[in-house]
Amino acid sequence: MKKVILYSLLTVLSVMFYECGKSEEAPGETYTFQFSEEDWAVPVAGANKNVPLEAPGEWTAEVVYVSGSGKWLNATPLKGKAGKSQINLSVGKNTSYDEAREATLTVTCGTESKSIKITQDTQEGVVIEQQLFNLKPGDTLIAVKVSANVGYEHTIDKSAEKWILPAEAKSSMKDSTIRFQVLANDTDKERTGTITFSPTKGNDVTVTVKQACEPRLTLLQLNLWIECTKVPNAFNALVDQIVSLQPDFATFCELYKGGDEAIMPLLVDALKQKGLTYYQSRVDGCGLLSKYRITETQKINEWMFKGVCNVDGRRIAVYPSHANYVYYSCYYPRGYNDGGNNGDWSKMATGPNTDVALILERNRLSGRPQSTQQFIDDAKKEIAKGALVFFAGDLNEPSHLDWQADTKDLWDHNGCVVNWQSSMLMYDNGFIDAYRETYPNVVDYPGLTWPADNKDVDVSTLVWAGDADERDRIDFVYYYPRQGLSVEKAQIVGPSGTIVRSQRVENDSKDEFIAPAGGHWPSDHKGLLITFKLDE
Repeated sequence: MKKVILYSLLTVLSVMFYECGKSEEAPGETYTFQFSEEDWAVPVAGANKNVPLEAPGEWTAEVVYVSGSGKWLNATPLKGKAGKSQINLSVGKNTSYDEAREATLTVTCGTESKSIKITQDTQEGVVIEQQLFNLKPGDTLIAVKVSANVGYEHTIDKSAEKWILPAEAKSSMKDSTIRFQVLANDTDKERTGTITFSPTKGNDVTVTVKQACEPRLTLLQLNLWIECTKVPNAFNALVDQIVSLQPDFATFCELYKGGDEAIMPLLVDALKQKGLTYYQSRVDGCGLLSKYRITETQKINEWMFKGVCNVDGRRIAVYPSHANYVYYSCYYPRGYNDGGNNGDWSKMATGPNTDVALILERNRLSGRPQSTQQFIDDAKKEIAKGALVFFAGDLNEPSHLDWQADTKDLWDHNGCVVNWQSSMLMYDNGFIDAYRETYPNVVDYPGLTWPADNKDVDVSTLVWAGDADERDRIDFVYYYPRQGLSVEKAQIVGPSGTIVRSQRVENDSKDEFIAPAGGHWPSDHKGLLITFKLDE
C-alpha cells in the first residue's frame, strides 16, 4: 500500500515539472525549445537585431564576452516565460583598430541550452598616435607612430614640401614609426604643414606640423624733424610708417613739444586706433616707442636716456640718442663752417679745410665723444646684468668706417681719412655698428641717411651746404654682441632719393630701401630698420 502511494506522489511531481514548468501553458498550446542557430556578424558601424525564441517553459539568457573592451553587447530581455518571444540585440560602433569583438549569447530552458556567436570586426584604416607636432625653430626630426590594419600611403602638402622632407613611401599592415626630416626654420615667420595618411580602406588621417620661428627684434631709428612739424601731414605719415613696419622698438629724436602737443602720447593713441598696442617714454628731445612695457627710464645726459624692457625673460636696454648738432666738422672738407662759431654754417671763403687734426678737434668740442663715453659707462653696467644693449640715434657725426681710403674721393671728402672719435670709442669698447657689419663695402652700400629727398618740401629746406655733396651716414644702430644675438637684415626706410648740390638725385647705391608707407615721408633724414635674430 505504501509503495502505491509513493508511486502516485512521484507521478504527480513529474507532471508538475514537465517541460520546464509547462504548467502555465495555455490549454491546447504546445511549444518546443527553438532558438536561432545562425551566428551574427555585426557590421563595424554597429547594428540592431531581433532573435526569435520559442520555449516550452521559463528560460534565461546570458552573455559571455570573449574579446572586446567593456560590455559592448546589449541583450534584452534576459529571461522569460513559456511561449514565443524574441531577444533584442544591439551593438554600437567598434572604434578600435586592433581589437575585434566576440561574445556568446546562451539561452537555457530547463536542462537544455542553445547558443549563438556574435562577432564584430575592427575598424579598417590607420591610427596616428600623435596628430600635432609643435616644433622649435631648430627641431629637425619628427617620428610619426602609425598603427594600421590595411595598406596606406602618405603625402606632404605642397606648401610644406620645401621644409618637410618625404620619407620612403610606406604600405604596412602593422605598427610602424615613420620619420620625417624637417629643415630648421631660420625665417621670421611661424610655418605650418600637413602630412596626410591615406589607407586603402577607411578615412584619411592628417598630421599637422607647426614650427616656430627664431625670435626676432626689430629696431627703427628715425629723426622726426622737429617733432613732425616741417612736412605737411607728417604725423599721419609717421603713423602709417609704424603701422606698416610694426617694429618692436623705435627710437626718435628732435622732440620738443610738451603738454597736449607732445607727440609720443599722441602716437601711442593713434596706433591704438589702428589696433596696435605700444608703450612710450620720452626724456628731453628723445623718445622710445616699444611693444613691451618700459619698466625703467633713466636720463644719461642731455643727449640720451635709457629705457629698459623685459622681453620673454630677457632684460633689454635701449638708448635713444640725439647728439649735439653743432661743431658738425664733417662740413670742413666740404668747404662749409660747422655751426660751432656762434651758429656759423656759411660757406668758407677759403674753400675746403682738410686739416684732419683740426676736424677732429672741432668734433671733440661738440661733446659728442664725451656723450658716447657716458653711454659706454652705463651700458657696461647693463651688460654686467646680462642685458641686451642697443644704442640708436642721429649722432650728427659720421663713422670712421665710412671715412677711410676707399671713400676719400667720394661725397666731397676731398682726400680726408678721418677716424671719428665716437665710432672709434664704440668699436674700442666692443660695440658693433649694425648697418656696417651687414654691409662692410662702404662704396657699394654707403647707407647714407642724410639728406633725404622729401618730395613734399622745397629743396632749400632740405640742405645746409647747398653747393656741396653733403651726403653722409649719421643715423646709427649699435649693439653689444651676445651669444645668439645677430643682425639678420639692415634696411634704410624712406625715400631712396637724396640731395646733391641742391639738386634732387636718385639713389645710385646697392642699399636696400623700404619705401615710405602711403607715399609720404615725415622727415629730412632717412630711417634705419635693423632686424636682430635671437637664437635660443
